[in-house]
Amino acid sequence: MKLTGLLDYAERLPAIEAFLSALSGDHPPDAPLGIHHAARPCVAAMLAHTLGRPLVAVTARTGRARQWVDDLRTWLPDEVPVHFFADGDALPYERIPWTPETRQRRIQALVSLVTPQSPAPIIVASARAVMQKTIPVREMRAAIRPIHEGQPFDLNKVLAAWVGWGYEAAAVVEAPDQFSRRGGIIDIWPPNLRKPLRIEL
Repeated sequence: MKLTGLLDYAERLPAIEAFLSALSGDHPPDAPLGIHHAARPCVAAMLAHTLGRPLVAVTARTGRARQWVDDLRTWLPDEVPVHFFADGDALPYERIPWTPETRQRRIQALVSLVTPQSPAPIIVASARAVMQKTIPVREMRAAIRPIHEGQPFDLNKVLAAWVGWGYEAAAVVEAPDQFSRRGGIIDIWPPNLRKPLRIEL
């Protein structure tokens, strides 16, 4: 069940109007707001709906962050991207490799923050997730290579660059970080997406 239709009504409540007015001013509130736990995802959805800019919500625990993602998807329209910035699979200083799903969720959330999107994304993370280091913003922006219809495309140069970035050439793309070429058809699975992409030349 979607509750999107209630957002416009809730935004007209005096307390919410005062809060939104304070956020848009020069001195946003710096004291705790005392919002009940169950109402916080609704308030965050109203902020995202009204402000129209990226929003990052940090929760105390991972389970609460996952619940926030579900709640926000109930409150917001389907076109508003809500990303879960996953915790790492290892504790600090443990040498345990992260699962592809964990890496995908984290990179997807980071990419959504550094690339212009409309509507703006919402990122939900636990405190533990945001404490773990990730790629610097400058390197993240430099690593993003958008491909548009009709742009010049030097196939050999692009494929060599993908290999240099760590992609693996495969006969069939079955996992992230793989690409496949069959004539003028190139399949590639970027690590921030849940499904591979196809480029037709």
